[in-house]
Amino acid sequence: MQAKRDELASLRNNLTLKTNEYGKLVLDVPPFERAYQEAMATEVFRMRADGIPIGVIDKTIRGKKPVSDLRFDRDLKRAMRDACKESIKAIQSSINALQTEINSEIKEHELAGSWQV
Repeated sequence: MQAKRDELASLRNNLTLKTNEYGKLVLDVPPFERAYQEAMATEVFRMRADGIPIGVIDKTIRGKKPVSDLRFDRDLKRAMRDACKESIKAIQSSINALQTEINSEIKEHELAGSWQV
């Protein structure tokens, strides 16, 4: 029983760490999003000024540097944030399963009359 309680404490600690990490990652995304959108807008205006049709701009702009580099950076930050969020969900699921297991053991011992804290 003590081993399960220790594991639960460890999982809760990991959850706290991941939650803090997630908070930082959430704040990392907007600056990259802004830089990407600004670069896209600048490139669209430049290409339109050069007389390039909008249909062609839409298809080519994402492959041009620095737009493509900024998009990659933005997507990487989003992926890191999303992976962290999924990790949090997995840890929460593990905590719930372990807590259920501990509660079941407690009830078994209570019913058997052999429960000691």
